[in-house]
Amino acid sequence: MAEPKFLVLDDHIASSVQKAVDQTFSAAFQIPTKMDVWHVGRNVPLVFDSLHAAQIVLTQQSIAFGFFIAAFNHSLLTKVLNLETVQEQDVAALEDAAGEITNMLYGLFKASVNGEGYGLAMGLPKTLAEKERGENAFAQWEKLCLPFSADGQKCWVAIVQNH
Repeated sequence: MAEPKFLVLDDHIASSVQKAVDQTFSAAFQIPTKMDVWHVGRNVPLVFDSLHAAQIVLTQQSIAFGFFIAAFNHSLLTKVLNLETVQEQDVAALEDAAGEITNMLYGLFKASVNGEGYGLAMGLPKTLAEKERGENAFAQWEKLCLPFSADGQKCWVAIVQNH
């Protein structure tokens, strides 16, 4: 069995993320998406700005080396959940929706890149804690961030590596 390749943050990986976003939102939710220019590097900010976010630990052969993170606008998640108004008790449902969409995106992304020889294992999404959303939380890490809009609402997917 061949040794799995290391995930290189480049246009191939960005394209795999973009396909996952398009497939998830158009097929599962019938919501149009529009991609922005993706960015890669240590100085790429991950701006949370009133978003719900979930992350999945990226591993190869049980060795963690980074995160797959997706962040969604509050009003997009209310549309996905068909909520007219959001009550305080609905916040947990919004976080669950963010985690589930992150899982869907990651599953499609993982299938795409693993078909090319990468060895990513499936992980379960975890809501990012408030302290993990700070400006400096991933400052020194290499990042690929792909911003997009879904139904006109700002969202993004990022791959963050400490390797």
